[in-house]
Amino acid sequence: MNGVKGKHIFQITCITAFSIFLILHSYVAFGRGVTISTEIIKDLRVPNISEFIIGVSDLRDSIKQRSPIILIDTRSKEKFEKARIPGSLHMELYSIKTKGFLKKKDVVIVDDGFRLSAPLNECIRLKKEAGFKSVRVLYGGIQAWIDCGGKIEGINARFPAKNTFKEPLLLFEERDMADWVVLDLFGEKETIKRLFPKWTVVSIHSLKDTNRIKKSLEKAINSTRKKKGNLIRYLVFLNGRGSKDILSKADGGHLVFAYEGTLSSYESFLKKQARILKAKDEIERKREKEGLRKPCGCGL
Repeated sequence: MNGVKGKHIFQITCITAFSIFLILHSYVAFGRGVTISTEIIKDLRVPNISEFIIGVSDLRDSIKQRSPIILIDTRSKEKFEKARIPGSLHMELYSIKTKGFLKKKDVVIVDDGFRLSAPLNECIRLKKEAGFKSVRVLYGGIQAWIDCGGKIEGINARFPAKNTFKEPLLLFEERDMADWVVLDLFGEKETIKRLFPKWTVVSIHSLKDTNRIKKSLEKAINSTRKKKGNLIRYLVFLNGRGSKDILSKADGGHLVFAYEGTLSSYESFLKKQARILKAKDEIERKREKEGLRKPCGCGL
């Protein structure tokens, strides 16, 4: 009788342990694509983030003072060859940790400017986990450098590309970055806030008058700058209806980017990614479950 009771207790213990494992596994699988610093980065004004960011003016001052800074350009090889900051080295973001000679250097990572979450997370990992002495990301990337009159070199240095992008993955990566201010041109504020709840949205209603576009943009930029400070990147959703010329209306060295895709295409991307992640999670969960059954020996 005691043997049967002991067997039941053992089975209950196995079931409980297995249930706990599934819960933990689901938690890990759900958070697999989210880095540990996502919550830290949700507000760029948090003091401990400042050590991982450098502005254009500070970088230019350091270069003028001949400080031993190593500029690592992590954009594509094609973009790097077309236009780059003089003296930059091209390197994939993920490969920086393998370069031992950089650990004791003052490293500054340069990207396009509309991509901050990934390089900022990598800076944190390189210092906290890989033992790098100093590693920062240039806020605004090469676009901020160009907008502020910084020198560039390359085969297309005289005609640098406009600060536009169309990859939905980049929007997804930046969804937790609180420094974005969306300049809503087409009355889509509710949709934007639903998709990006951590971003600030300012509506612009003067598309029919070219002269008023610039005034409206500048007014929106100035009002948000007073509230949020200098760490601001502005984003315009063109949605296939706007013009890239809108970017030229917002001059004055402001970081204004344009997403060429549509909000509906981004929503489709999210649904597709959700299906892929769900399928992968189910496969992994099944494999883990099958792997646990063999050594358990409790008849489950």
